[in-house]
Amino acid sequence: MIINDRLALIEKWGFRIILFIHLLPILLLTPFVTLDGPAHLYNAVLIRELIGTQFYDVITNQHFFLQFNAFPEPNWTGHLVMSLLTFVLPVLMVEKVMLLSVVLLTAFGYRKLIHSFESSISLNSWMLFPFLFNFVFCLGFINYSLAVALFPFALSWWIKNRNDYSFKNILIGFCWLALIYFSHLVIFLFTVLAMGLYTLSHWRKLHATCWKEVRLLLIFSLPWIIFSGLFLWLSGANGYRGEVSYLPFTDLVLQIAESRIFIVYNYEDEYGLTLIYSFFILLAVGWSIYERKKINFQLFPFLLVVVSLLMIFILPDSLASGGILSIRIIQLFFLCLILWMASLETSSIKSYAMGLFSVGFSCMMMLYHYPTQKGLSEDAQSFIHAGTSLNEHSLVMPLNYSSNWMHTNMCSYMGAVSKAMVLDNYEPTQGHFPLVWKENYNPEKVLGNYTSSNHPCINLNEFEQTFQRKITEVTIWKKENSNLEDSCNKSVSALLNEQFKVTYQDNNIQLLTRKK
Repeated sequence: MIINDRLALIEKWGFRIILFIHLLPILLLTPFVTLDGPAHLYNAVLIRELIGTQFYDVITNQHFFLQFNAFPEPNWTGHLVMSLLTFVLPVLMVEKVMLLSVVLLTAFGYRKLIHSFESSISLNSWMLFPFLFNFVFCLGFINYSLAVALFPFALSWWIKNRNDYSFKNILIGFCWLALIYFSHLVIFLFTVLAMGLYTLSHWRKLHATCWKEVRLLLIFSLPWIIFSGLFLWLSGANGYRGEVSYLPFTDLVLQIAESRIFIVYNYEDEYGLTLIYSFFILLAVGWSIYERKKINFQLFPFLLVVVSLLMIFILPDSLASGGILSIRIIQLFFLCLILWMASLETSSIKSYAMGLFSVGFSCMMMLYHYPTQKGLSEDAQSFIHAGTSLNEHSLVMPLNYSSNWMHTNMCSYMGAVSKAMVLDNYEPTQGHFPLVWKENYNPEKVLGNYTSSNHPCINLNEFEQTFQRKITEVTIWKKENSNLEDSCNKSVSALLNEQFKVTYQDNNIQLLTRKK
């Protein structure tokens, strides 16, 4: 008993030490750059500012262009949390706290859920480490990642409290599903389905109480199911590209086979590394199936694997104003696969092998990705330094000439640190975020293709005549990448030379201010 207690203590602290190592990229880099993270942070600041202007007769640039989405979008949780944090923390620290929270909740949540399955070996939870910095997380899908992190807590609560029919328990279940609904719709629906599957998987043994559990689930989930139906009805079926779109079947199979979820920055350089994980997971699944006759086969986690796998091929990649869904469901499938293997009462050798391999693979990918992450953080600092010259009355048009897709939303850091209005903000355009453009006040429809092209053309005079607002600053990012001397480039250069002057410059960015 003493030896077992010591081993359990060593495992517990080993998990925490390895988890701390995984937090180091976020702790060391300010900011830790994700694709959409800068935009989410900027819009969290805008939400705070817009709430403030509701109580005062003040018309800021932000108030002029933006308004709150009338529908309670299932995309609010991360934005609201970050908005509240901006009242007590520096803006860049808010993003850091949000990212750390997602990683910590994911690690401890799925570890808790694995323990709920009565797994005999805690080292099974070490298989989670590769998923902490996966492709979806590095895309900056904060709300989705937060929903995935909350899912195991809600499911663990249901496993423990599904027989409690008190009002207090109903209220707790209502709150859990509210948190997940306002984080992401798909994970909310998956959570309700998972809770139902857990109850139904015990039908043979506990059929007398199963109907009561189903009724309890319906009571606290029905309001959010109705909200989900309203959202789908109001948003329509079309995705963010204006259509319902599926990825080819072969592409989906290839993404699973190559463990695409771990390829973050460069497919050509990274897919060879992720094939190592593919081989490992295939071997681990085969090992689990081989031992199936000797062990207690867990039906519920296996049902989650089957359902998540079917979702990959049934759900469109673009649906109901959202997109890039398939890779998110692939992440969910892999997590469910890990849960299933961790739930099996299997040999300790297998658990140690899978846990230690997962840690080794995760650390290898972290070391491989860190130089790129450090470079992105340094690039973001250029925008942050330029943003220190701005104020809340600045109206900024960013021009991006970089071919690096991770630079797409970096200009949002300028608005986040200065409260300036930056006219490159994809969230209000999408329509499924907390903020939307006011009717007929979307600058992207008038000002040109500056938000969608690294070869921007702009219609400055048309914009200023339409909106009766003058652009006060322009930023130019990596102009040396553009060697084209066409009419568009020439007209942009002539306009900027005529009406703006350079007031800040480093190797990659120029800040131009309006001439008096």
